Parts: sequence; structure tokens; C-alpha cells
Amino acid sequence: MSVRAGILALLSEGDAYGLQLHGELEQRTDRVGRVNVGQIYSTLERLSGAELVSAAGSTSDGLPLYGITELGRAEADAWFGEWGVDYPTAWPDMVFKVQLCTSLGRPE
Repeated sequence: MSVRAGILALLSEGDAYGLQLHGELEQRTDRVGRVNVGQIYSTLERLSGAELVSAAGSTSDGLPLYGITELGRAEADAWFGEWGVDYPTAWPDMVFKVQLCTSLGRPE
């Protein structure tokens, strides 16, 4: 499962804060407890450094929001369009992608 791609996919739908992204990934892909919250935040830092996400303000209670950049949107769109398989992680990755695409209404 690509946490990086999952975060970009979720942010392509709108701005979100870290814990929200964590919950959305788990809910949308039936992967409860499999993504560490720290992994979300460290991935957001790397995505920010790569200019794929940026600060997008904050919630009413002060939580920092992240938004996707045009470069990040292009990467997310490319990921949505890729359906190749890579053994040995092919099946779990494919299930993750199908569940996420379906929950986001992406027909690719």
C-alpha cells in the first residue's frame, strides 16, 4: 500500500489535516490499524518538501490543513491511471487502490 499515493489521492478531493487523512485512509480501505499516525505526518513532511502538498490554513480549532499542489495533483492523477502489478505486493496494493478509487468516485 502506498501511503504517499493514498494521501495525495485524498487531498485531491480537498484540504485535510493529518489525523483526518489517517482516519480517511483506514475507513475508505478497510485497513483499520495498519497505518501508523506518525507515518502520515512523516509522509506529509516529505510530500511538502517535494512540493506536492502545501500548507492550506488551519481548522477552526487550530489544526494545520494540508492541500495538494498542481504537481501533487499530477502525481495523484498518474497514480490513478496506473494499474500495473508488481509481485509480491500486487494483490494488497490493487485492493487498496480499488477501494480508494471507488470511495473517491474515480472510475479509472
